[in-house]
Amino acid sequence: MSPEMLMRTGARQASPLDNPTFSLKDTGRPRVVFDISPVMENLKKIFLEFQPEECLPNEPLERMSHALLRHRRSQLAEPDLKVIGSLSFVQAMTFWETQIYAIGEWLMHCQEFAQLPLEEKMKLFKASWVIWQRFERITMSIELFGWRAVNEKVNPFSSS
Repeated sequence: MSPEMLMRTGARQASPLDNPTFSLKDTGRPRVVFDISPVMENLKKIFLEFQPEECLPNEPLERMSHALLRHRRSQLAEPDLKVIGSLSFVQAMTFWETQIYAIGEWLMHCQEFAQLPLEEKMKLFKASWVIWQRFERITMSIELFGWRAVNEKVNPFSSS
């Protein structure tokens, strides 16, 4: 039926969006959906309850630098790292979850961010966490492995 005929008759053409299992890229494999609501609830708890140390500098860039050093302290030095060829999905999700919480705590060191309503914090977080996470992983890769990080695509992950 032509679009004009559909308009005149009031009939509605089926849309791929009507099917909840529709995937824009049809790979032929079933689509897997993960419930990350427990992670998001923990992140909200961080945004509502996390309090940075009181002895932090007042200057915003110094505060954020301190928070970044605090986060990086938990990461391992190169001699302590274990080399693995690949990650299981569960391992990758564990690293992802740890990183989500670390980014949330880092953001809470920014006084202006900490004073925002929860909904605004969540919006800003959702818009920026991927960039922060990628940048931090690249930065730490280069810091730990130098040119090996670029030439051999070596990335550090920390589960702590």
